[in-house]
Amino acid sequence: MSSKPLIKHYGRIMNGRKDYYNKALYYQQIALLEGKEFEEVIKIRHRKVTNDQYAYYFGGILTTCFECQLFHSFNKAADVHTYFEYKFLAYDVMLEIGDTKKTIIKYKGLSELNKQEMSAFIERVIHHCREDLEINILTPQEYLTENYSTIRK
Repeated sequence: MSSKPLIKHYGRIMNGRKDYYNKALYYQQIALLEGKEFEEVIKIRHRKVTNDQYAYYFGGILTTCFECQLFHSFNKAADVHTYFEYKFLAYDVMLEIGDTKKTIIKYKGLSELNKQEMSAFIERVIHHCREDLEINILTPQEYLTENYSTIRK
């Protein structure tokens, strides 16, 4: 049983050339493939969701919504997330079991989002709150920075 090496490195393209963040490790691993054929795939790297994005969403947006009359029946601010999850992160999946077809609703969790997708989700939530629910959501800077930011000034 042979193992198939997977070499994964991060870097950036500078002046048409690949610049790896850890060049020594890259060259060490490439040496292991000497004389072998390979396939190279380059894709744009998407950053993970930041702590500040989570803090703004949970500490700012959800807390503000939870304090509004519209969400008074919810037990805690995190329960408001279920509402937004259903509204913006739900998708349908068709299941076929024999001749029977059934549609189920699945949800994309916040941990599955990248930084860009989380920003888009937050923007959709803010727009929905302001336009449809008439809830005023502040900017991250308008919330108490010392309570919600991971960067201390």
